[in-house]
Amino acid sequence: MPQHTTFLGTKLTLANKAEVLTAVDTASADSPVRLATPNPEFMLLARKHPRFKQALEHMTHHIVDGFGLSVMLKLLSLRTRKAVVSSKYTGSDFIEDLFSRYADGSKSFALAGGDEGAAQKKAEQLRAKYPNISIVFAARGGTIHEANPLGSNLYQEIVSSNPDILLVGFGAPKQELWIAAASKSTIPVMAGIGGSFNFETTKKRAPQVLRNLQLEWIWRAVTEKGHAVRAWRATVVFGILSLVSLAKRGS
Repeated sequence: MPQHTTFLGTKLTLANKAEVLTAVDTASADSPVRLATPNPEFMLLARKHPRFKQALEHMTHHIVDGFGLSVMLKLLSLRTRKAVVSSKYTGSDFIEDLFSRYADGSKSFALAGGDEGAAQKKAEQLRAKYPNISIVFAARGGTIHEANPLGSNLYQEIVSSNPDILLVGFGAPKQELWIAAASKSTIPVMAGIGGSFNFETTKKRAPQVLRNLQLEWIWRAVTEKGHAVRAWRATVVFGILSLVSLAKRGS
């Protein structure tokens, strides 16, 4: 069962890989899955963005998408002497597991977001790799406004395609605000997956050796414009705030 944990003031419903994949298997309109992939940047943003925090807490499942958050949750477990789900499971790995799991067309996908053309290119790659996969929608989705996430025709276009699984790649906080606004939809599964469509379409993902060493953030800091500042916040700022929070916990 997913585990309820509060960290840096935000409530998370943490699930490991097996739990979240099982939840997707059995998801329905009456028992939907609404998933977010929190990382250190999410946790920092939630501290100053109330609507994002609310949307994040509204999700039914969270998977740990960030080495720093994984480490701090392990420390939280030691501090509180309670088991805390802390294993890292990135959004990119999650969606690749979904694609291979339902490659036979047993569940249909809608892909929304990413860089210009990334969702369509991802769909083409998937159809070449899995001839029987069912992708009923693939588009960037245009401009998403935080104040009115469902303001365009995108939502109706997606609903009309009737997917089982909707993967939303607008980036935080827009994708979480969008999912929260559309949460009453009959779509069984909606997941925010950040820039995952961009990997191997418009951007190259870190080599496997760096991923295995939990150092993918270094690759992104070097190769992606503006990511160095984000990496600083995700490591130094998040680390300091987390350690202070842990020191106070249970004291």
